This record gives sequence, structure tokens and C-alpha cells, in this order.
Amino acid sequence: MAEAYILRDGLSMAQFLGGNKIIIQSDNIQVIETMVNGCFSATSFSAIFDDCRNLSTGYREILFEHCKREANKVAHELARHSFINHVDEFWDNDPPSFIMPTMVNDVTVL
Repeated sequence: MAEAYILRDGLSMAQFLGGNKIIIQSDNIQVIETMVNGCFSATSFSAIFDDCRNLSTGYREILFEHCKREANKVAHELARHSFINHVDEFWDNDPPSFIMPTMVNDVTVL
């Protein structure tokens, strides 16, 4: 559920920033398959996916890709933080301090 909400917020933010060609990556295969195949079941998620589908039509080109969580840890932590804390935040310059360790791990070469 957190991934679906974050997808909706991300699509809105990209439109606000003026994006017209975007790639959406998620480690949640259900979210990606739902957006690619367009099959919305009558669940509590259907309204969120309807919003996402409507927002996705505002882009010249949009691609939905599944990626493993290991390749998507920063996004996963941001979604988890937002869902748990019920916050609606936007960071356009400096990332929030709670995500810094995960970002460092993403770029650390062993």
C-alpha cells in the first residue's frame, strides 16, 4: 500500500517539476504489473491506482520497471518513512538526514 501511495505522490511531483519523460522503478512487482497491465481489481487500492493511471497519462513517455529491493533501498526507505510517519514532504536539494546512511551504502565500493 505504501508503494502505491508513493507512486501517486511521485507522479504528482514529477508533473509539478515539469517532467514529461520518466521511468518509474519499484521493488513491488504488484504495483508495476498493475500499472503496466492496467488491471485494477475492486480493492482498497483501486482508487489509488485510478489516480496513478490518470496522472500517468500526463507524460509524453512513461516506463514502469521492476527492480530488486537491493537496487532500490533508498526509495524503499523513503516510502517506508512516509507511510509510517504519515508525512507529506518534498526535498528538492538536500536529502533528509534519516536517508543518508542508505545513500552512502548505495555508493560505497567494497
